[in-house]
Amino acid sequence: MVTLETIGAIWNPLISVLKLPEVDVIAFDPGKRTGVVWIERGTFQLSMTYEYAELRRVIETRPFTKKSVWVCEDFITRPQYSTPLSDRPEIAARVIGMLDLAAYNAQVEVVLQSPSNTKRFATDKMLKQVGWFTLPQNGHERDAARHALFYLVQQKAGQ
Repeated sequence: MVTLETIGAIWNPLISVLKLPEVDVIAFDPGKRTGVVWIERGTFQLSMTYEYAELRRVIETRPFTKKSVWVCEDFITRPQYSTPLSDRPEIAARVIGMLDLAAYNAQVEVVLQSPSNTKRFATDKMLKQVGWFTLPQNGHERDAARHALFYLVQQKAGQ
């Protein structure tokens, strides 16, 4: 059976020479601290981490083009991952809801991705090969970069 790990192993040597699609992507890793990356025409531009209120202000006040795509982790609440030290799961759900409404109002496409599929495919090695590993400031931003890369590779494969 072909797995995402197998597909990732095939893409790994190609990713550094692969011309990523020239689309604008804003990718989100939702949670108490939401990681966000901006990709313009396939090139990494910026990464930030926002608390909920700050992210809401940025999303509500920044203009977005209709040709951009928002990619977001499709957070699934599971009791086994909810501990006193973990992010409160309802915050991730609120972030996704806020992003979905803002995207609807801005007429921007939203793509939700499985966190496990994204992490299995867009590994640290792959992020390093495209030069996106050290650009994010923390794990939340790096996970958002994984979502952007996974989306772009999926788009490239579909061309």
